[in-house]
Amino acid sequence: MSHLKFKLSHKLFGAFLLTTILTVVLMGVTNYFNISGDFANYIEQAELARHETTVEILATYYRENGDWERLRDNRRAWRRIFQNQFFRDDEPERRHNRSLGSFRGFRRVSLLDNNRSLIFGRSHPPEMLLMKPIRLEGETIGWLAIRKGEELTDPLALGFLKQQSQAFWIIGGLAIGFAALVSFFLARHFLAPIHQLTEGTQSLKNREFHTRIPVQTKDELGTLAANFNVMAETLERYEEMRKEWIADVSHELRTPLAILRGEIEAMQDGIRQPTPENLDSLHREVQHISQIVHDLSDLLLSDSGGLSFQKSPANLLEILQGVLKLYQARFADRNITVETQFTSDHPIVISGDTQRLTQLFTNLLENNLRYTTSPGSLKLILYPTADTVHLAFEDSGPGVPEKAVERLFERLYRVDKSRSRAMGGSGLGLSICQHIVEHHGGTIQARNAPNAGLRIEMQFPVLS
Repeated sequence: MSHLKFKLSHKLFGAFLLTTILTVVLMGVTNYFNISGDFANYIEQAELARHETTVEILATYYRENGDWERLRDNRRAWRRIFQNQFFRDDEPERRHNRSLGSFRGFRRVSLLDNNRSLIFGRSHPPEMLLMKPIRLEGETIGWLAIRKGEELTDPLALGFLKQQSQAFWIIGGLAIGFAALVSFFLARHFLAPIHQLTEGTQSLKNREFHTRIPVQTKDELGTLAANFNVMAETLERYEEMRKEWIADVSHELRTPLAILRGEIEAMQDGIRQPTPENLDSLHREVQHISQIVHDLSDLLLSDSGGLSFQKSPANLLEILQGVLKLYQARFADRNITVETQFTSDHPIVISGDTQRLTQLFTNLLENNLRYTTSPGSLKLILYPTADTVHLAFEDSGPGVPEKAVERLFERLYRVDKSRSRAMGGSGLGLSICQHIVEHHGGTIQARNAPNAGLRIEMQFPVLS
């Protein structure tokens, strides 16, 4: 047996409507009992007031006889008192109403003395009685006890209650109808953004990342729509980066592979000989491919959190000086002067991975060696502050266009693709540098230097 599936709109509509119905029913029941109780209390007070004449007659009787003894269990005398109450009323219509009320309630009235002992009538528990004092010259000489009605039987009272109940249920029915109408439109209003989100997620599922949802409110649904748009924008950007990444990696690997294939086929056909120079050319292309694969592996490990960092107290100045010493001969061969401006010769200790920091400085020096115009210069600037150390690599140029500065740390981004490829770069070095610096809690940025060169600035937190 299949289960019924209710849409969210049906659930919201049902919840609103059911809440209204339960509220109306609860109010109706509460109102009925309140009206019934209040009306019963009104009837009791009216009945006490109706026996005001009886109390006066009993007070006169007590004054004339001095006690209640002649009324004790004397049914005839008791009835006569009620008849006197009836005939004392001057208005015929009122007299008729009183006769009905008086004689109809004859059996419910009892007389008690001032100690509340029964003189005439039936004995009932105190909670079932309405008590009206009989006073003579300011003293209570007895009590007129009226048994409460077990249920409301007065046609006028019942008619009034019925009329009130009908009026309430008519109003309640109109309220429920109005609530149903409002619930319908509220459900549609609340669910409109959800329908848009449903269609939007379906579009994202179909890889339509340009999808956006209009934000029409500032409530939680509006926030959800805004977050959806941010997510869609992020996915669109990553999709573009993915496509560009695949295209760049393919192109990056295709070039050296094509060179290798051409060189090998030429040697196979006897066009070129496997001389040491030709083998060195093949070896350089293999190294280029190996470097690209290695850099891609590092970036993949960094993105997935798998790039290992064995941190310990490390002397940043000592690591930099050690790497720089290895490159002095190569910079000299390219006629690039290296100048150091270190404001402190004392150890600058940070929490770092010596191997990764060596990789960082190696990548930066390789970039400077590869792209700085010869003859040229490279200036290394290092100065510590209270809780950080500042480090900068500033070459003599050429610089890069301002619009390209912020993109230098993007993977496979090249300012001049043909020139960069000719220089042997993979376009991944600065991306790896950024990951290494950020994993050490530092920051890295690029900007054009005043001398028309490029300046890479870094900051690292130092150990206190």
